[in-house]
Amino acid sequence: MRFIRFTGALSLCDLMLATWDVEPRQVRHALPAGFEPISDRGRSFVSVVGFCATNVRLGRLSVPSYSGVNVRTYVRDRGGAPAIFVLQSRVTPPGMGALLLGVPVRTTVIKVRRGVVSAAGMGVSAQYEIQDGPPELPPVEPAIGEFDLAYWKAAGVRRLATRHQPSGWQKAELREAS
Repeated sequence: MRFIRFTGALSLCDLMLATWDVEPRQVRHALPAGFEPISDRGRSFVSVVGFCATNVRLGRLSVPSYSGVNVRTYVRDRGGAPAIFVLQSRVTPPGMGALLLGVPVRTTVIKVRRGVVSAAGMGVSAQYEIQDGPPELPPVEPAIGEFDLAYWKAAGVRRLATRHQPSGWQKAELREAS
């Protein structure tokens, strides 16, 4: 496993996280040896995440804002810690700098704004409406959106440890998807 050490920061806006449950075997085949899907009552979870990254900094270097969409699942790593495993990631051209950090991103046309997320070439297109009331989050620990470890495959397995403030989620209803 390769470790990349850097200090960075960013702000996320228009973050959309759509999650559904799947059978663990549906994600297990995409995971490296030693990683196990987190399950609840025999079901694991996959999310599509759309976001705009602003105020991006790598150390003291300011980086252009970008949009991204990724597909992820939730796992226990080789040490048993809960983590995100990124299965696929796309960004707008300014986000391609992530390649320098070993993140396997590809560029595509992405639209992310409140109520809409789409990524050409990924088959992601969703329109949603913010609703009143608390969101229905999958029953995993830590809560979805609060994971501090992320992994992905790129010339081996790469790991990213993060720190972030608690997320404030809003309930949304899917209006249209394709």
